Amino acid sequence: MRISYNEFHISKKIRDLCNFNEGLFASSGNVVFANMKNVRDFQLKFNQLLKNKKLEDKQVSAGNLNAMGLIDEIMHYVCMLYRRDIHHSIISDFYYALEKKYTKEKFDEFLLFFMKEFPPVEVYKGNITAEDFLNKTSIDIGTALQRPNREQLIEELILLHLANENPAFNQFKLLFDDSNLARNKIYKEGWAIICGIAKTLPSFGPFNHDLISLLKEPMVFAPNSLKDQLDYIQRHWKDMLGEWIKRLLSGMDTISEEEKAAWAPINGGGSNGPDMAPFSYDDLIKEYERYSPDKDWMPKVILMAKTVLVWLYQLTKKYGYPIERLDQIPDAELDTLRDEGFTGLWLIGLWERSSASKRIKQLCGNPEAAA
Repeated sequence: MRISYNEFHISKKIRDLCNFNEGLFASSGNVVFANMKNVRDFQLKFNQLLKNKKLEDKQVSAGNLNAMGLIDEIMHYVCMLYRRDIHHSIISDFYYALEKKYTKEKFDEFLLFFMKEFPPVEVYKGNITAEDFLNKTSIDIGTALQRPNREQLIEELILLHLANENPAFNQFKLLFDDSNLARNKIYKEGWAIICGIAKTLPSFGPFNHDLISLLKEPMVFAPNSLKDQLDYIQRHWKDMLGEWIKRLLSGMDTISEEEKAAWAPINGGGSNGPDMAPFSYDDLIKEYERYSPDKDWMPKVILMAKTVLVWLYQLTKKYGYPIERLDQIPDAELDTLRDEGFTGLWLIGLWERSSASKRIKQLCGNPEAAA
C-alpha cells in the first residue's frame, strides 16, 4: 500500500488551540492516524476543546473520528489511482485552467491564503516560507514521481471542499471549516471549473463516473452516516481498494461496537463522564522476569475451563435433580476429569450476579444473559 495512514486537513486555528502532538501530522499538514491510540489521543484533545467552548453535546466518538479519517484517506488513494492509471495530468489540467482564468499571480495569492488557513507541517513550524513551499516539488507517494507542490495543494483543496460538502462530516467541521476560504471567489468559482474539466476527462470506477462524481458517490448514497459510507465503499469500490477492505471492515466494526451501548459513549462514558486517556504499553519492554514460587508445577498443569452456570445447568439435567452449588457437584464428575488427564479446573463466572450487567448485555443484543 503506497500511501500514508488516515489523513485529513485541519486548520491552523484548531491546531493552535488543541496543541496536538506534531507526530500526528504528515508533511502535507494532514492529520495521520496510524492506529486507534492516535485516534483516541486526538479525540481527547478535540473533545476537551469542545468542552471548553461549552459544546459538550458536540463531542465526537473515536469510531466516527476514525471513520472520517479513513474515508478521507481513501479519497486520496482513489485520486492517486486515477492519476497513476487513468489520466496522470488531471491535477495539472486543473491548475493550468485556474491559472489561465485568474492569472498565475492571483491564483498563487489564493494558494498562499489556503496555506495560511491549512499549512503544511514545515510551513506551520516556520522551517520554510509558504512562498518557498509553493515553488518546490515533492515525491508523490502513490506514483513515486516528482510533482509540483502547487498540484498537491489543488488536490488538498478538492478533498477539503468535499469534506465540507459531506453532511456526515458536519460533526467534525470545526476541524476543517472552509468558511474563510469560501469568501474568496476563486474557491467557489474554481470548484465549478474543476468539476467542469473533470467531466471532460476519462471516467473511472464501477459506474464510470468522472473523478469528482466518483469521490461524491459515498456521500450521495448515505449523506448522514459515516458507517453507511464505509459500507458503500467496501461494496462498490472493493475492486479498486484491495487490502483496504480489512481496514474498512475494522472501521465499521468499531462504530458498531460504540453504537451497541445505549448511552452512546464518548471518552469511554457519557459526555459528563471523566476523560479516559488510552493506555500505553510502552513500559512493557522494561518488564523483568518474576516467577512465583510454584513455577515447578505450573508448566505441567492441564486445565479444563468450565463456565460455572452452564456446567451446573448441564449437571442438573444429567442427574435429574437440582445442582446449584459447587459443593453439590458429584465426585464422579471430578473423577472423570481426573481420569481424562486434567490436573486443574478453571471455574469461569464465580462472582455475584449483577442485575446491571444483565441489563447491559440484554441491551447489547443478548436477551438470554443471566448476569
